Parts: sequence; C-alpha cells; structure tokens
Amino acid sequence: MACVSGQDFDSIYEEQADYVYNLSCRLSKTRSDAEDLFQESFLKAYRFLPKFRGGSIKSWLRRIVITTNISSHRGLKNKPSVPLDEKPGWKESLPDEGAGPETVAVQTDTARQLEEALSELTEDARTVLVLREIEGLDYQEIADALEIPKGTVRSRLARAREALRVVLEGRHE
Repeated sequence: MACVSGQDFDSIYEEQADYVYNLSCRLSKTRSDAEDLFQESFLKAYRFLPKFRGGSIKSWLRRIVITTNISSHRGLKNKPSVPLDEKPGWKESLPDEGAGPETVAVQTDTARQLEEALSELTEDARTVLVLREIEGLDYQEIADALEIPKGTVRSRLARAREALRVVLEGRHE
C-alpha cells in the first residue's frame, strides 16, 4: 500500500467536505448530530486513508459516513431527539438559480418541508430514503452499505416511503 500524506488528506477534505456535510445533515435529526457525524467521519477517513485501496473517494467517504452514523445510533433508537429550528442548508438542494422569485420560494419551501419530514422518520427509514432517493444508490448498493439483505432494503424503503407520505400529508391537513 502506498503511503498517504496529510497533503493528500487536505485535498480530499477540500474536495469532499461539502458532500460529506450534506450527507451528514440528511442522515441526522439535529445540527449538532450532523456536525458530530461530519467530524467523526473525517477523523475516521484520516485514520484509515493509508488503507484506502483506490477507487472512488466519494463512495469510500459515503460508506464511512453511513457506518459511523449507524454505529453512533446503536442502542439509541428510542432516545428522543428535538430537532433544531435552523438546520444547515443542503447546497445540493438549493433552488434553481435561473428560476424566478416565485419558483425559488416554492422550491425553498418544499426543501424545508422535506427536511422537517425526514427528521421525523426513524433512523432506518431516513437512512434508506436518503441513500435511494437522494444519493441514487441501487438496492444492492444500499444492502452492501448497510450490511443487510436486499429484500430488507426493499421492505424498509417501502415502509419509509409510506411513513414519509403520512408525515407530509399530516402537514397539509
């Protein structure tokens, strides 16, 4: 294995920090949880960078964020969490810059509603939805990332979509 320098890590951090932060936000209920996940994920990336065998840095970092998130929530599934009023922005979800003010307002409101609805879901539901619908992973990639059978991914995703639908419909009544 090649020795990896701190300079290599600096460039990876520079290139991937926004992605890792956005993923951390999407997987977390609160700003402090997202910031903790972000920091812990990059600490692990720094520690394990010398063992990186090549391939996609983004995929490798995604795996670190997911496993860090899962391990940080083991045993805490029923712990209450109060979402913060202000959650960090999701740069990848920003409204279309070429759109008019009305369209931008609608897109911003929709993104905010989705953020809030996702924060009300269970950790499992939020994770599988983010990986499928936002990250665009296929069922097998999600199964591999979460270390669960592909059939479990399908059933969790179906339940997560239904739970999200119920939450969103409840907001419009």
